Amino acid sequence: MEQDRRFAEWYVWAKREVGTDSRVCLGAAQAAAEALEDGADDQGARQAARGSLAGHGIALVSRIPPRRRAYAEWYDWARREIGGQRDQLHTAAGAALLRLDGGGDAVAAAAAARAAVGPAPAAPPPLPAPPPGPAFPAIVPSAAAPAQVGTPTQVGAPAQVGAPAQVGDPPARDPRTGLMHAPPAPYAQHTPYATQLAPPEAPAHVYAGFWRRAAAWAIDSVLLGIALTILWFFISLFAVVGLLSSGQDITDTNFTGVQLAVLVIAIVLTWLYYAGLESSPWRSTIGKRLMRLVVTDLYGRRMSFGRATGRYFGKLLSALVLFVGYLMVPFTERRQGLHDLMAGTLVIRQEHLALFAAPPRPPEPQAAQPSGTGSAGGEIKQGV
Repeated sequence: MEQDRRFAEWYVWAKREVGTDSRVCLGAAQAAAEALEDGADDQGARQAARGSLAGHGIALVSRIPPRRRAYAEWYDWARREIGGQRDQLHTAAGAALLRLDGGGDAVAAAAAARAAVGPAPAAPPPLPAPPPGPAFPAIVPSAAAPAQVGTPTQVGAPAQVGAPAQVGDPPARDPRTGLMHAPPAPYAQHTPYATQLAPPEAPAHVYAGFWRRAAAWAIDSVLLGIALTILWFFISLFAVVGLLSSGQDITDTNFTGVQLAVLVIAIVLTWLYYAGLESSPWRSTIGKRLMRLVVTDLYGRRMSFGRATGRYFGKLLSALVLFVGYLMVPFTERRQGLHDLMAGTLVIRQEHLALFAAPPRPPEPQAAQPSGTGSAGGEIKQGV
C-alpha cells in the first residue's frame, strides 16, 4: 500500500512537471519509483522520470499493476475534485477502490471517496453590512407597465426581485432589467476514467505464438520476393533497352545506378506493404491474414499508419544481434517482440479479437438547456 501511495504522488508530480497525457505521466511515475527502489534519491528519481520520455515509456507503463494505476488516477481525481491535505487524498482514493472492489460503479466510488473525506469546510461568515448612509429613493420599474420617470418608491423599501432560480425552473424575466434569465444548470458528475485506462487482460493463447508469426512472415517474404523480382526484371529490361538505343555499352558502371534505383524502390514498397496493410481495415498483411492474425494496439484497436511505420522500422532493431528481438516473442507475457514493445502493439489471433472490445463508456450527464427564447430586445443569460 505504501508503494501505491508513493506512486500516486509521483503521478501527480508528473502531471505538473512532465506533461498532461496520462500514459506519459504513468511512465514517468514508474521510472521514478524504479529509480527509488534502486537506491536513487529524489533528485535521481526526478531525472529518471523526465528521461522516461526518451522512448521506453511504453514498456514502463506495461509494468504497472492495474490496481496501482487505478489508485493513482483516483488520487489525482480527489486532488482535482475534492481537495485537501495529502492524507485526505489518499483516504479518498482508498475508499473509491474499496467501493469498486465491492461491485460499485464509478459514480458510487466517487460518492464513497467524498464521504470518506467528510463534508466540505463551512463557508466563511458573510461580511458585515456597511454602515447606513443617506437613503436615496430607488426607482423600480413595474413588470406590467413602464415606470414613470421621477416617481420614487418608498424610501428604504428593497426591490422585490423574487426567489432565487432553482434547477429545472423555466426561464423568468428580471423585473429590473427586462432580460430573460435561465435557471442554473445541474452539476455534471465527473466520471473518473482510472478503471478504463488499463489495457484489457487476456489469456496467453489469445496472442499469436512464435511459429504462427514465423509462418506469416515466410508467406509475406515469398510474395514480396516474387513481386520485387518481377519489378527488377522489367526495370532492368527498360534500362538495357535505353542503353542500347542510345549507343552505350552495357557495363557494370552504367548498370550501378539501375541497381541502386531498384534497391530504393524495393525498400519503399516493402515499407508500404507492411505499414499500409497493417494499418488498413485488414489489420494484417496477406501472410498474417492467411494465418488468421491481426496487429492492433494494446487495446485491440486498429493502428494508425504512423504507429505501423514505427513498428516496421523497429524490426531493424529486432533483427540486430542474431534476431534477439524476434526471439523474445515466446518469453514475453503477451507474446511481443522488441518492435511490438517499442510501438505498443499486439499480434492477436483473429478469432479472439472480440475479447479486446471494451464496453461502451456511459454518456456523461448533459446540462439542462433553457427552453424558450427571450422577447424582442431581450436575451437569454445563463443563471449562476
